[in-house]
Amino acid sequence: MKTARSVVVATASLLTLVLAGCSTAASSAAPAATSDTGPKITVVAAENEYADVVQQIGGDRVDVSAIMSDPNTDPHTFEASASVAKAVAGAQLIVQNGLGYDDFMTDLEKASPDANRSVIVAQDVLGLPDSTENPHLWYDPKTMPAVASSVADKLSALDPASADTFRANLATFTASLSGWTDALASFAKMTRKRPWR
Repeated sequence: MKTARSVVVATASLLTLVLAGCSTAASSAAPAATSDTGPKITVVAAENEYADVVQQIGGDRVDVSAIMSDPNTDPHTFEASASVAKAVAGAQLIVQNGLGYDDFMTDLEKASPDANRSVIVAQDVLGLPDSTENPHLWYDPKTMPAVASSVADKLSALDPASADTFRANLATFTASLSGWTDALASFAKMTRKRPWR
C-alpha cells in the first residue's frame, strides 16, 4: 500500500511537469554539437511548447521563435501583428498545434504563400480528427515524441549535411522523456489493478 501511494505521488509530480508543457528532463537535454555549415534554418512555432522541441532537435542549426509564449494568452482572441506576419512569411519551417487552437497561423500562411515552406501540424502528425475535444495536444505524452520526429525529418530535408546531428538530438530528446513516460505506464497499470473507489 505504501509502495502504491509512493507511485501515485511520484506520478502526480511527473504529470505536473507534463502539464507545464514539457518535462524538466526534456528541457535540460543538451543538443549535440554541430558545425556551422551555413545560415541557420528559420523556424516559427505557434506555441512555445513546440518551439522548445524544435530548439532541442535543431540545436545551433536553427533560429526558432514562438508566437505565443505567454501562458495567459488566449489563442482565440490573439491578433497577429505586422511583425508576426513578417516572421511567418520568412519562416522555412512552421510548427503549429491545429484543432482550431491556432487558426491564425493558417491564415498568415495563406497570406504569404511559399511553396518551399514546410509546415508541421501536430493534429495531422497524430492523425486526429477535427472533432477531437481537447486541443491542448502537448499534454498528451504521445505528442512531443511524434512532433520531434517530424521536426527531425523536416530539418534533415532542409539541411541534409546536419541530418546526423538532428537524429542524434532526437534520440537524446526521446530518451530524456523515458522517466515520466515509464512512470505514467506504471501508474496506468496500477490503476487497472486497483481501481479508485
